[in-house]
Amino acid sequence: MTVILGKLEGEARKSLASMCEAMFLDGECYAFAIALHRGLERPMIGLMQDGIIRHVLIHLGADMLADCRGQISSLDKELGKPFGIMLKEYRFQKVTEADLFRQHPIGDLSIRRAMLFAEALWPDLPWIDGLKNRALAFAKDLEVLSRKHKMWIRDVMPTCPPMLAEGMDDEGGYMVKPSDDGSAYAITRFFPGQEKYTL
Repeated sequence: MTVILGKLEGEARKSLASMCEAMFLDGECYAFAIALHRGLERPMIGLMQDGIIRHVLIHLGADMLADCRGQISSLDKELGKPFGIMLKEYRFQKVTEADLFRQHPIGDLSIRRAMLFAEALWPDLPWIDGLKNRALAFAKDLEVLSRKHKMWIRDVMPTCPPMLAEGMDDEGGYMVKPSDDGSAYAITRFFPGQEKYTL
């Protein structure tokens, strides 16, 4: 059995990294830090300025930290530059989710979106029960099922492969319909109330 894990590369990765930085560097950094904290089980470090948690990063070990920019040394003189603060103007302090929620409202959707961005950008980090791990486990199980039934999921066009979507816990099941030429079947999930619609 073989499952190959592809990675984002080139322009797709650059685009996602730019989008991630625009969304989560300043303003939503708390959501990003919580996502990394939960996904990697690593402590959060606040960049403190005048008693305020100005930015939050994850401690990866030694002097390495991480935020939406990726790995950053705690000794990097440019660390506080995006926030307009110099090295002498801040200190590091361990913070908790409760500390962050007390200072700023953080939505579950922002945390979830941050987790998806982070896992896509850095799939080699040791994610705990991440989407990548679940997708790989699903693909392995699906391969066994495909071999048993001699039915394989494939892309309709090489530029548009089928997608694995995270469950919403209210799916109705799968909808299957023959292709127009009868040589294959299309398959997609449906939600209750969509049974009458066809592919």
